[in-house]
Amino acid sequence: AWMAVREDEQIAQSMGINIVTTKLLAFVMGAMLASLGGALFAVKLGTIYPHSFEILQSIIILVVVIVGGMGSIKGVAIGAIVLIGVLGGPTQPGLLREFGEFKLLIYGVILVWMMLKRPEGLWPEARRAQELHQEELSQDAWLQMADPTPEEAGA
Repeated sequence: AWMAVREDEQIAQSMGINIVTTKLLAFVMGAMLASLGGALFAVKLGTIYPHSFEILQSIIILVVVIVGGMGSIKGVAIGAIVLIGVLGGPTQPGLLREFGEFKLLIYGVILVWMMLKRPEGLWPEARRAQELHQEELSQDAWLQMADPTPEEAGA
C-alpha cells in the first residue's frame, strides 16, 4: 500500500487503499522508530545534551545514505565505508587527513556527482534502480529498432 501511495495516490485510492490510514500508519511507525532510537541513544550515553545533535552529523548521514543507495542496507554500509573511511566523519579523521579542511567541499562534490551520474547510489535496491533507469531505456528504445533488412521485409 505504501508503494502504491508513493507512486500515485489517486490510483491507489481507486484500487481500494485508504490513503489517510496508510499515511497515518507510515507517520506513526516512523515516529515509533525514531523514539525507540532516541531512547536507545539516551540509555547508551546516560545523558543527552543539545550539542549531541549537530546539523553536520545529519548532513553526513544523509550523504552516506544517498551515495550508498537509498533502500539498500548493503549500499548504505558501502557508502559509510567509502565516505567515513576515506574522508572521515565530523570528528574522526579518515585516510585523507590532509584534506580535512576541504572535507565538506569534497562531500558536496561527491553528492553532486552522484546525483548527476548515478542517482540510485553505489549499491541500489533493485526496484529503485529499475525505476530510475526505466526512463533511459524508453528513451533509447528507438536505437534498438533498426530498419528491417530486405529479407525481413519480404517475410
